[in-house]
Amino acid sequence: MGLIKAGNSQLQAGLMALPTGSDLKVLVACVSGATGSSGARVLGSSSNYVVPTGKVFKCLAVQTTRSATTASNAIGYADNSLPFYDTTAPTNPIYSNGGSSTPISNITAISLDMISVCLKGFDIPAGKYLISKGNGGVGDCYSTIYGYEESV
Repeated sequence: MGLIKAGNSQLQAGLMALPTGSDLKVLVACVSGATGSSGARVLGSSSNYVVPTGKVFKCLAVQTTRSATTASNAIGYADNSLPFYDTTAPTNPIYSNGGSSTPISNITAISLDMISVCLKGFDIPAGKYLISKGNGGVGDCYSTIYGYEESV
């Protein structure tokens, strides 16, 4: 995904506009099965991403591929850090659809091994961990989350 200048105050990544001075963050998450959970990591990092103090993470888009036609997942945030392919429930989760108890399958790949892009406009507050939660079906979901940090 390349960046292009989109006016004096913005950079654009594909169809997503970033304010000038913002660095695009690319995070990855992997969940397995209908009830699996996963934290998200900045691409190339070995530890889960937590939104820094005084910042909010502005989620711009999510790309998801899946290993089976029934697999689906939801993106959200929680109080706890979760490893990839985990079965631990997230603590105090909030999903991008506004739900707090049951994630709604708002990110589903179009078909097996296809990528779907969902513009989210979802903000994650300081001190929270970005998560992916399995929501039905079997198989794995691999998500790439694009966003940036903004001072609050």
